Amino acid sequence: MHHPVATGNPYQALLFDATRHAGWFCHGLPGGVVQLLRFVLARTPCTVLHLHWIGEPVAGPSLAGALARLLVFHLALAIWRLRGRAIVWTVHNLRDHGGRRPALDLLNARLVARLASRLIVHGASAAGTVAATFGVPGHRIVVIHHGHYGSVVTPRPLDTAHAGTRLLFFGQMRGYKGLPRLLQAFAQIAGPHQLRLAGSLSDPALAHTLQHLAGHDGRVSLHPGHQSDAALADLLAWCDAVVLPYDDVFTSGSLLMAMSAGRATVAPRAGLVTDYADGDTHFLYDPRTADGLLQALQCAVTAPDLAARGARAAQQAHQFDWATIGRQTAAVYHDAAGRQLQA
Repeated sequence: MHHPVATGNPYQALLFDATRHAGWFCHGLPGGVVQLLRFVLARTPCTVLHLHWIGEPVAGPSLAGALARLLVFHLALAIWRLRGRAIVWTVHNLRDHGGRRPALDLLNARLVARLASRLIVHGASAAGTVAATFGVPGHRIVVIHHGHYGSVVTPRPLDTAHAGTRLLFFGQMRGYKGLPRLLQAFAQIAGPHQLRLAGSLSDPALAHTLQHLAGHDGRVSLHPGHQSDAALADLLAWCDAVVLPYDDVFTSGSLLMAMSAGRATVAPRAGLVTDYADGDTHFLYDPRTADGLLQALQCAVTAPDLAARGARAAQQAHQFDWATIGRQTAAVYHDAAGRQLQA
């Protein structure tokens, strides 16, 4: 059983399908901690609880509410373990981005890490960081890469009929993703280039900032709101390159989506980016330098080989195939369930 379920993201559906083909029936448990507790208390043949994003219990405006949810969450996990069942946690983020309670968030993550039989990370460079951050031994951490999105998006040829270079940011527009800095850097680049920002935008302050910056540059357009698979495919076909200017990055499904669509990406050389993207194909920059993003953007808009880079990006993405990921995940389930039964 996987919990929670991320709507509007094909990642889990692809993972479920891959693990089913490897011999494990998987489905998702929607809802919050109350639904999780009900599931744990019910009689179920399920032997493995696979956790993903665990920040929900400590979110929300009320500290009392967060503490209550955290108590219910860990009560459910404790009951599950006492019944001889295993917990696997895929560490998508080191912390809840934009969370109001970083100390409580870290406590929650460390408790989950100690209860989990196995922790999955999406790249070798993350294993040591996760072990140090959450205080778990390295042998309990397993590297399983994030799979490609080739079944969701198909690479399309670049449209060479337009002037300039078309750049796209897509995904949730949140404070840690560096979007104001992107617009400020793009404003310094002359030429008939275009930049689109598309994705859900729920932060009023960030929305105001982006609207203000975009209002001073007619080459920039904002497309707030959830993008359907079809709309996202059209956006990726429209652009020549993707920009992911994150201030803070660990795992990025957007990077795999862009690569699967055959688009080179401007991204920081940080987190797990370099586990998937190389500097010969993509435009990677040091996020610690003041003009790193600007220089990477300048390289992208003047690059004569964007089509070739995009083709290489698609080839690189397909190395992370779901059949292999399904078998690796199934092996983790076998190992975790077996060890828990022996405990």
